[in-house]
Amino acid sequence: MRAQSRGVGTGCERSGLCLLADFNNSGLISIQDLFDYLAARFAGDFRPDSNRSGAVSVQDLFDYLAAYFGQR
Repeated sequence: MRAQSRGVGTGCERSGLCLLADFNNSGLISIQDLFDYLAARFAGDFRPDSNRSGAVSVQDLFDYLAAYFGQR
């Protein structure tokens, strides 16, 4: 089931794409989520493992961006 959201900068259900897109768990999807995701990714953090494969790869970035831009 796709998450219910009215777009970037609005609240969302705590499931599905919306949960993935809300990287900083603020309850809102904002540009800060994207910045936090990228900062964690470049810092070598494992939280950006969006697809839960056990490794951070370029596919995780694509999955996150799809969730971030597609959750509207």
